[in-house]
Order: sequence, then structure tokens, then C-alpha cells
Amino acid sequence: MGGSRRPRRVLLFTSSPLEGSEGADKQLAAMIASMIPDMEFTWFTRWPAMGRKPRLASGHAVPIASRDGIPHTAERLQVTAAGAFLARHSDLVHAILTVGTGFPLLSRWWQLLFPSRPVIHTAPGVMEPHLLSRSRPLGTTVAYSDVTAQALRAAGFGDVRVIAPAVSLAQWPCRPRAAGIPAVLFAGHHDPGGGATEAIAAAAVARQAGAPFRLGLGLRPAPRQRRVALGAAPCRLACAAGVCAASCPGGGCPAGGPLPGAPARRARGRGAHGGGGDRCGAGTVRATGRRHAVPASVLRTARLTPRQPVTTVPVKLTRQ
Repeated sequence: MGGSRRPRRVLLFTSSPLEGSEGADKQLAAMIASMIPDMEFTWFTRWPAMGRKPRLASGHAVPIASRDGIPHTAERLQVTAAGAFLARHSDLVHAILTVGTGFPLLSRWWQLLFPSRPVIHTAPGVMEPHLLSRSRPLGTTVAYSDVTAQALRAAGFGDVRVIAPAVSLAQWPCRPRAAGIPAVLFAGHHDPGGGATEAIAAAAVARQAGAPFRLGLGLRPAPRQRRVALGAAPCRLACAAGVCAASCPGGGCPAGGPLPGAPARRARGRGAHGGGGDRCGAGTVRATGRRHAVPASVLRTARLTPRQPVTTVPVKLTRQ
């Protein structure tokens, strides 16, 4: 009897096509569509493809005109119009949207554009907390952390569900510290309040207390942000706090060199101190590639080795 039932039709609603700028929303949408069985997914693809393969090999791809895959205003308008039409032919709408600058307006129009359809809204993050006061829940809300869930509940999003970490810390055993100066890696975004400033300030306090270490900043820009311009600010701040390298232009600082195995890469144009390139020895580790992965050398530096391959557990969606 189960084999004769029609698979549920699910609309994966993202702010832009799945091909293009990489982010937690795109990765999550692709993972959901590829790992949850018995579902018929509809998703947005980039047009023209320009020789690129579709992100997903199954489901129904709806073309969205986009030059770079970044959610500009044109892309947002297209996915909203297409999504409003496609939702009428879907059993479930799974909106995977970060609470960013465009979310408050979309949330206020959501009930008019997407009426009478159950909605799951997974929020990979909240760019600015003040945006929550102008936002409305789209349906059942899912967060990635308890901190984000608490902020959403306080803003009136109701009973926010939380996705537990997919990787158990038991899979990453503690190993003896490598010889030499310890390396500390901070990974985050350039956005104000993203934690980089606090990480540098904490490193400065530890440095004043006499702790030897090398600070690495693994920062990536948000869409439409200029990487080179943003990269200069944390370099200047780190050097002013006394936690950049002795090789930093403009004078030596007491910290020692970039992260072992992950030398700082030069940025185009002029550096933070007027010289050519970004040589800040705070160890600015730039996220590279489509998936913005931290280089393997950094993981080796941190002495982290998984005991077994990381696995993902499929989540069964139930209509309430």
C-alpha cells in the first residue's frame, strides 16, 4: 500500500538558485533533497547554466535568471513570484532562509503569497538581531543552535525547534598537543558582531597575561561584501592589539607568525598598512573554493582526526 502512494511534493524555497554563491542555506537544501526519500522536491536552478552541472540530479528544477547566483533584488523577486505559484501545487514548503535584510519584508507578505500550505522555516542564522523585531514567523521554525532559538522565541516565533549538531564530539578525540606554539583558530564572517572583534580582544587579554599562541582568523565575506576591503580591518585591529606577526609591515608585534602549515595568502591591491598584499600574521586564513572549506593543513595543525567518516541522519518530515 505504501508503494502506491504519491510522493509528497516539497518546494525548497531559497533566496537564490542553488548554484552560485555557497552558503549554509544552499548546502542544507541540497542535503535535504538528496537524502530524504519518498519526497518530490522542486528547487531553483541558475539560468543560464554556462556549462555548469545542476546542483541536484533529481527533482524539478525551476530556472531563475542570475549572473552570479547571489541573491540580488532581481533574484529575490523571481524566487518569490515563482515560489508563490509553485506552492499552490506543493504539499509542503520548506523555506531555508537566513534572517537577513530582506527577510522582514518577505515575512510580512508571506501569508498573502503562500496561503494554506504548511511551512517549515529553517533559519541557518540571524545576520542582525534587530531584524527580528520587524519579522514574522513563516510557519514551524527550526534553528541551528539554542542561542538562535532563544532569540527567535523572544521575537514571537513560537516553539522553535533546534537541530542538534550532526557530528558528535566523541568522533574527534583529544590528542597530545603538538610541539611548539599553540595555534588558535577563529572561524566566522566579517559581519559586525560576528565575533572576530571579540576573538581579537580575548587574544589580546591572553597575550597580556603571558600566554604564547598564534591566532588565526578564518573569515569569509557575506554576499556583496568586498573581501579585500574587509580583510584589512581585522589585520589592523589585531596588530593594534598586539597579536599580529613580526613580519607585519609597519613594525614588529609580539605574536609569532602565521598558523603552521597555513601561511597567510596575499590579497590583491594594497594591504592593511599601505604595503602590497595582506601579510597580517594574525594568520588570516581565507576560505577558498566553492565550499569555502578550511584548508586541511589547519585541521592537521589543530591535531583533529575523525575516528570514522562523518555520517548524516535523514530527517523524516511529518505533516501536522
